[in-house]
Amino acid sequence: MSLLGRSLALSNVAFRGCMHKHLSTTAARLSGPLVSTTIHDNGYTVLSMNKKPVNSLSLEFLYDLDKALSDAEANSAGLVLTSSLPTIFSGGLEITEMYQPDEARLREFWYTVQGVFLKLYGSKIPTVGCLNGHSLAGGCFLALATDYRIMVGPKYLIGLNETQLGIAAPFWIQEPMTQAIGFRKSLIALMLGTSFNAQEALSIGLIDEMVANTEEAHKHSDIAMKKLMKIPSIALYATKMQMRNDLYNRLSENREKDVDNFVNFILQPEVQGNLG
Repeated sequence: MSLLGRSLALSNVAFRGCMHKHLSTTAARLSGPLVSTTIHDNGYTVLSMNKKPVNSLSLEFLYDLDKALSDAEANSAGLVLTSSLPTIFSGGLEITEMYQPDEARLREFWYTVQGVFLKLYGSKIPTVGCLNGHSLAGGCFLALATDYRIMVGPKYLIGLNETQLGIAAPFWIQEPMTQAIGFRKSLIALMLGTSFNAQEALSIGLIDEMVANTEEAHKHSDIAMKKLMKIPSIALYATKMQMRNDLYNRLSENREKDVDNFVNFILQPEVQGNLG
């Protein structure tokens, strides 16, 4: 079970929606069990998460996602991150990775979560989050790591809701939200574990655009990506990293300490009780 599944169960939010429509491309599709990547006609990668039922971030899924992000940066001019599931972008971290865990696997799990974030947050190519459904907890932090976010609305939810499940998000997950919506709004949202619908998220700057359906989300993602790709890549990347380097470097230089903090927190009996 993912954080999204637990959160939506608490909120009595039902999953409904239409099937995800196929993308128009001419290039060959490379598919795996958990992610698929397509090179769009305009030269960027469309990376679709494909881990039923809610794209929960397990260790194996994170391995595939990490590799796909590396391949996209090496072989294309941009990245659109989306989901092949009809009403879910991502439901967040896989709870079974944290509940009664093997400590060595838990450490590898969190180190890999860090690595995926760093790769996306510090990507040398422009990135667009195409959020075709609920984007809670880890799904929200993946979205926050992209350069531009487009979400289907208004009913789908986005937010860092970890506290509702007894988990505290680390600094490097909290700070991108603060960068997007400001300190005070972030503090209240993080403490309460607030989930925003897409209209609310747009109004506070958590997302950049809201559209009516998945087809429109992909159209608008293409428009946004083409605008980003028109900017010389060296200037785009330098500008982005001047604003992101502080957080990027603090995590990069303190990964082992952050893993220790996470493992020590998760293994506390009270936290395990909350996850059980």
